[in-house]
This record gives sequence, C-alpha cells and structure tokens, in this order.
Amino acid sequence: MSRSWLAAAARVVAAVAALGGLGAWADPPGFPSTPGTTPPPGTQPPGTVAQDDFALRKIVAIKKFAHDKEDDKQFAEHEAGDRGCRIDADARTVTLTFNADGTLHCKLAEVAEGYEIEIYVLTIKNLYDTGNHYRVTVVPGPPLKTVPIHGTSADVKAELEVMRGLAAEHTEAGWWHCPTRHGPYHFESGTLTIALDEAAVSQETKLAIAPLYAFNLTVLAVVGPGLPSYSIADGKIAERLNQADLSYYFGIHAYPFSWHRNGRRQTLPGRYFSDDFTRWNDRLSLIVGINLSHPTEGGFVGGAIEVYGGVSITGGWQPRKYQKLHAGNAVGDMLMATEVPTDATWDLKGWGVGLSVDASLLKTVLAFIGK
Repeated sequence: MSRSWLAAAARVVAAVAALGGLGAWADPPGFPSTPGTTPPPGTQPPGTVAQDDFALRKIVAIKKFAHDKEDDKQFAEHEAGDRGCRIDADARTVTLTFNADGTLHCKLAEVAEGYEIEIYVLTIKNLYDTGNHYRVTVVPGPPLKTVPIHGTSADVKAELEVMRGLAAEHTEAGWWHCPTRHGPYHFESGTLTIALDEAAVSQETKLAIAPLYAFNLTVLAVVGPGLPSYSIADGKIAERLNQADLSYYFGIHAYPFSWHRNGRRQTLPGRYFSDDFTRWNDRLSLIVGINLSHPTEGGFVGGAIEVYGGVSITGGWQPRKYQKLHAGNAVGDMLMATEVPTDATWDLKGWGVGLSVDASLLKTVLAFIGK
C-alpha cells in the first residue's frame, strides 16, 4: 500500500512539474508565468535596442552611398550638360535626378507650369532600385496669379536580402524611376519630397514654377530715314534734312508662333521667359509701339527676333507725323514772319530698324547703373 501511494505521488509531482515547465516555455520573458524575468524599470527590452541599431545602420548606409556616388557618371544618363536637369520641350517634361538620400542632384532654376516632372533616383542596386521603396509627394505653393501594411512573399524576401546585406559595402548603383509623372501645376512653386521611409530618409526640394505669358512689354530704339525740318536763316526759309532719325517707342511683343500648355493643361499662345524652356520659334514675335515722347505723333508695327534673353532685333513700319512746308512756300523764299509756315502731315512710307529691350531687363540694367 505504501509503495502504490508513493508511486501515485511521484506521478502527480511529475505532472505538475511538466505543466509548470510548459507554461514557462510558452510565455515570453516578462510574463506572469515566468516570474523574475521582467527587466528592471528604466531599461529597454533587448529587442528595442536591436531595432534602433538596425534602423541607424540603414540610415548610415544610404547616406554614405549618396555621398560616395555624388560624382557618379551614371547621372549623365538622365541629365543635360553641366549637370543640368534634362528638359524635353516636345514632350513637355522635366527630368529631375536625385541622390539616394533624396537630395536633388541636377541643377534647375524653375519648372515651366505646363511641364510634367519625371523623377529618377540613383540608389543602391538590387536593394532600393525597384518596387515602391521611395515615396514621392508634391505640395504646391500658392496659385499662380495670371493676367492637383499589406505585404507579399516577395516583400519578405526583399527585406531578408536587405538585412543580410546591411554589413556589406554598397558600391553598385542603379536607377529608381518614379512610376508616375507629377504636374503640371498652376502655382508659383511646388515643394517636392523624396522619402525612403525604411531608411528614415526624407528630403524636400522647392521648385519655382515659370508662368506662361502671352505678351511682353518692351522699349524700342528705332533708326529710320530722317524727316525734314525748317527754320529761318537770314530772312529766308532754310531746310534741314537729317540722314537718319532715332526714335524711342514703348511697345508690346506678341508671340503668334509660340503655343504652350499652361498649368491647367490648356494649350495657349504665349511663351515662357526662361532659357531652359525656350525654343527657336519662341524668339519670334510681332511688336506694336507708340512714340515715347509724342504718343499721338508716331507708331511702330513690325517683327522681332530675340538674340539674347530680353534683347531683340526688330524692324518694321513706323508712321510719323512731321511738319511739311505750307503750300505756296519754298526753301529759299524770303520770309518776314518769325515762324516758318508749316502743316502737320503723316509720313506713311517710313520704315525703321533697331533694338527692343525687355522692360524687366531694362529695369534691372538701369538699377545697376544707378548704383
């Protein structure tokens, strides 16, 4: 009897021990079933430290890679000369190249409002150059003032490859091409953000947007055939005929050969006043002007071709009013009066050639001279 009782007690003790061991095995450290494993207050669980170190190493890796590839020859594949951003006037697109950390690599002053933005990021090959690792957002500025966690097995495999390669030295580069184009925008500017969330990288680039203008104000200096003038010399009518006459006009350029898309996707006549977005036909214009000194006594109608930003060679018709000797009087006639009798008339056969200077450019030049 005593032996059977001892055997039964042994079996109970063994079962209790087994159950206790199972509970301790099933629950992670820190749970009630595993007393004494809770970390002391103020300390981080080991897993958190490992995660922070993992993220830090990713950030360092992408930053180092971007620095090492700053002068990589591959950038020339999607850039213009002298590291400029490539502009396709026919397709109305601007290609922006970025370093792996999201900083803009190519150089660009502004984006024309009717152009779309295409994005390439030179990043770590076979790591971030495919898929949707990068996130691109654009936040437009104020409107232009004128006269829009689900994973797959492939994702898991890719992340495992990332983890395996963190300690490796990344030297090979590959392009990440944004699958969508951005724009156009009818705003004064746009702030473009390139973010690589898994490496805690985010960079903003503010782009100015060049508006489409239908007209341009200008000041013209036109040389044409001289007009006669009369005076009294020794009591006789004397004539003075200038070989050439210089006149100044306030004018307006129109661009009938330039049609572009604006930020609202409308194709309208006009041009962008930025050399980056100027084609040869954008430099041709029709010009109309009035005389600066005597607006009602002279005009100009002609054509112009821009030879430098804001400076054009122009030529055309310039009707002018002048004083014609009164009928019945001739040069050399004796005259007792104090003034030569003349009649105001229009010369409709006049022509002229000269230069026109963009009003905004002229303002800058005069301000510089004034200093």
